[in-house]
Amino acid sequence: MVDFADPALVTGPTLQNSSQISQLIFSGLPVGSGSFYVDNIYFSTSACPTAAPEPTCDAANVISMFSNAYMNVAVSTWLTPWSAAPVTLTDLQIAGNDTKFYQNVTFLGIETTGPNLIDASAMTTFHIDFWSGNATQFRIKLVDFGANMGFGGGDDTEHELTFTLPAQNTWVSYDIPLADFTGLLNRDNIAQLILSAMPNTVADFYIDNVYFSTCTSVVTTVPVEFCVDLACFAVSDAVALAGSFNNFNPGADFLMQDMGNRIYCKTIDLEPGDYDFMFFFAQEQFENLDVADFCTVNSPAPNGVARRITVVDGMPQQVQYGWETCDETCPAPVLTDVNFCVDLSCYPQRDAVAVAGSFNGFNPGANFMSDPDGDGIYCATVGLLAGDNTYKFFFAQGQFEDVPAECETPNGNRLITVVEGVMQNVLFEWQSCSPRTVPVLDFPALDAVCGDDLTVTFTGDATPAGGEYSGEGVTDNGDGTFDVDLAALAAGDYLITYTVQQLACEYTATSTLLVLDCAFGVTDPCDCNDDASAIVYDAVAGTYTNPNDGTFGEVVALTGPMGAPLPAGLDVRVVAVTGAIGVAVDAPLVYDVDLQAYIIAFNHADDLGYSMTVDLFIRDQELGYNLVVANTCAYPNPVFDPALDAIYCDFEAAIDPLGGFDPADVNGPASVTFTINGAAATAFNPTALGAGTYNVVMTYTGVDDGNNGLSPDGGATAAYRGCRQDVATTIIVRPLEAACVANLNVTLGANCSTVITPEMVLRGEFACADQINVTVDGGTGNTISGCGPHTYSVDIIVAGQIVYTCWGNILAEDKTDPVVVCPPNINSITRDYAAQIATGRLEATDASLNFQNYSCLSEVNILAGVHNYDLVTFTTPALPNMDIYTILVENNFAGAFFTDAGLYLFQGAFNPANPCENIIGSADDSFVPGVPDPFDPALRLSLPLPPNTTYTLLITNYDAAALGNWTASIYSDNGTQVGGGNFAATTVTDTRDLVCDDINGIRFTSPRNWIVNANGTLDATATRNTFFGGSQTALTEFLAKLSLTGIPVATDNCGQVLVTLTDAV
Repeated sequence: MVDFADPALVTGPTLQNSSQISQLIFSGLPVGSGSFYVDNIYFSTSACPTAAPEPTCDAANVISMFSNAYMNVAVSTWLTPWSAAPVTLTDLQIAGNDTKFYQNVTFLGIETTGPNLIDASAMTTFHIDFWSGNATQFRIKLVDFGANMGFGGGDDTEHELTFTLPAQNTWVSYDIPLADFTGLLNRDNIAQLILSAMPNTVADFYIDNVYFSTCTSVVTTVPVEFCVDLACFAVSDAVALAGSFNNFNPGADFLMQDMGNRIYCKTIDLEPGDYDFMFFFAQEQFENLDVADFCTVNSPAPNGVARRITVVDGMPQQVQYGWETCDETCPAPVLTDVNFCVDLSCYPQRDAVAVAGSFNGFNPGANFMSDPDGDGIYCATVGLLAGDNTYKFFFAQGQFEDVPAECETPNGNRLITVVEGVMQNVLFEWQSCSPRTVPVLDFPALDAVCGDDLTVTFTGDATPAGGEYSGEGVTDNGDGTFDVDLAALAAGDYLITYTVQQLACEYTATSTLLVLDCAFGVTDPCDCNDDASAIVYDAVAGTYTNPNDGTFGEVVALTGPMGAPLPAGLDVRVVAVTGAIGVAVDAPLVYDVDLQAYIIAFNHADDLGYSMTVDLFIRDQELGYNLVVANTCAYPNPVFDPALDAIYCDFEAAIDPLGGFDPADVNGPASVTFTINGAAATAFNPTALGAGTYNVVMTYTGVDDGNNGLSPDGGATAAYRGCRQDVATTIIVRPLEAACVANLNVTLGANCSTVITPEMVLRGEFACADQINVTVDGGTGNTISGCGPHTYSVDIIVAGQIVYTCWGNILAEDKTDPVVVCPPNINSITRDYAAQIATGRLEATDASLNFQNYSCLSEVNILAGVHNYDLVTFTTPALPNMDIYTILVENNFAGAFFTDAGLYLFQGAFNPANPCENIIGSADDSFVPGVPDPFDPALRLSLPLPPNTTYTLLITNYDAAALGNWTASIYSDNGTQVGGGNFAATTVTDTRDLVCDDINGIRFTSPRNWIVNANGTLDATATRNTFFGGSQTALTEFLAKLSLTGIPVATDNCGQVLVTLTDAV
């Protein structure tokens, strides 16, 4: 029914409503003489197919699968079981013509398998007639089973072709060159035809006339001219036609404008059938059509709705539509005025100001703007379509503006949304997101500053932030501060300018900087506080301890040069300080009106001084003058002269007068006074004072060194101000009342000697003596040696004179016990053994065996694989009893990272066919006699062996690649020798663990004695003659046995020691 509403097919009025049809009118040519027959006149809900076109290809050139026009070959099935459900097949006739009807198709299979395989190798074309009312895609696949004529086997080939948007409600004849099936490599065993359609499970279609041929179809086309009226759009680029004939590709068929009337057309040759189409241009993209309009249908086109045209063979057509309408013309647009304004008042040159946007193709010559009142704001009113419009401003000197990111669209333009009938006014500053606003600048007044040869940094505090400071001697730092080079400025007023730049506009504010003609001087003399603690004199040690806790008062005054006055109002502060008691960083210097100076008072410690840096500030900003003030002052450091002793005898002469001096007091002292126990004194008289303890205090007052309390070098050398300093000491006066001990017993110490001291031989009181000399045995020293009687004498000296002498006797005794050091506990001994040694070399040509294949041999930790080995055979001697034998194996293997050996012992012969036969022992632990080195390639095996028995020793390697020389040593606990094996005699030093059987070899069943000297050495003669009957051999055997477990060491101070050993086992 839609065809009757299509203006492209209807001459005159179109059918607008089909709910009350009352007439059916037939017309024809020639007028008045035409005649025709009609039948089957009815309305239906869907199009009904007619019979498929009659094939025209000669039967001789055809292999037909299904057609009433030809003899058909056998087909195995027209609907395989593996076809996708719920597809169904109905065989029916249309106008007497056999037709196959498939419904609910996703894909379906048709097979000619087994004896029905088709040999189409001589054919060139595949033909099928197809009719569908709803299919949007049709696919054809041919499958050849290859030479094995069966599915699979690796020689199957196939190819599928896809036909998008086939014409609906009409027969479509496909004549497809078999060469188009490029993946179908063979065509002589075609077994399957697979048909697919979309939408899946919904598509229905009819097929007829399925055959292979050598015929080539003749395709007829009809010219159709498509036109679209875009007169209602100011700009329309890339106008195109998109339809089912070009897969709705807007880049396939562009339309051209005819005679500049905004009507775009293009003629396309199309085969007969139905086609969906729509128009496109760059600014609007695809048309948004309404499916309710009489000229549109639901379609797989973009946006889901398209127009439809039926192309009839031999009937050229011309269709024209207005954009998104069923009319031939584009409807006149409804425009709404927008008043665009741009502020260019900050730009002195501004020509050809314009607004350009999507509404005029961004043509800066389309909509110029004007400034009738000359205020720099240009405006233009433009009528726009409702909806989103993008735009930007333009003028000749600046060209197109750069729209700020915060208000730009993704393509860098401004955006305005127009509401139909609602006028808008738009005003922006050039390249801004808002109208121009004039900032309010504030530049606070600047404090005065003293001129100097330096650059200072100011925090201007001007607002709004982001501006730049300028002026004579000024450098802007870019961070809200600015530097002023005071060295370049004389005293006077200087104008500082603060400039804020907003886009192209500049705004300024100023402040005046007053530079003063002022330099600086500093006075800081120190004054004694006379609060130092007393220096303590230790008369016994002869040392002075000075607390150095005296302080000085200091007043720092910052003035002009030579004490000239400074103006009030400066902000002077401490910026760094050490040693100034109570002064912290940021402490202010206070302006003294009388002095016209800036002062700060504090104390500093004796001899440590202080250092202080002061600076000027403006608005809490340090300017960088950094004036350093420092001073050091010192208290006197006097000493007693003459020096006083710690103790005096009560008969000694007086020290008169008492005195003191300080080497640093170049101009003093001013006075030196003394007190004894608080009473003024000029002398210290032990006789007059008598026995007792006396506190002596010297008070020393110095004289100024002439520097008036100022360090001569800025603090490195202390100023000597002439302060008061006390020195205190304690002196004792005692009587001399001593007597000698007549007879004295002493115990000798180390080395059988001892020192005789006055305290040992004197009784009574003698502490006031200056010196006491003790001599022994008439000599000059005071050390006695050896036990027995000795004599001594004593001389007591005071003030250089012997004032008392006495003497006596000494009996010296040795009462110190001897010292015995026992050897440490042991569990092994080292000794020499008479042994036998055999040598050999392990070669790659020696016999070999994979030892890890036998569990009895795997106890030895060697690597897996085949290993070479050597054999050594020996026989134990025929003795009454079994002996314990030790076997040592060492090697010089090379050729591998690990060069250890492996050792096995067999009682009897070694049988390589049965290696586990006769094995009695093995070893793989590294061992070196006396040196426990786990990586040394040596092995040790100890075990008891019966007498008169043959044994075989097997030597191999840990790593099969390690080859080289080896040695095997054998010795027994009883020194017996083995036979065979080419052994030679040798001596082996071996360290071995002690076992119970070794008890008789190390223990003594009865006490044994020997004699040692005072230093612990053995008195061999006395020991041999006293305890071993004079036999050196017996003594040597005893010492050898004793040395196995260690010999005790005994020492004494003065004489020999008898040592007795009793074995506790």
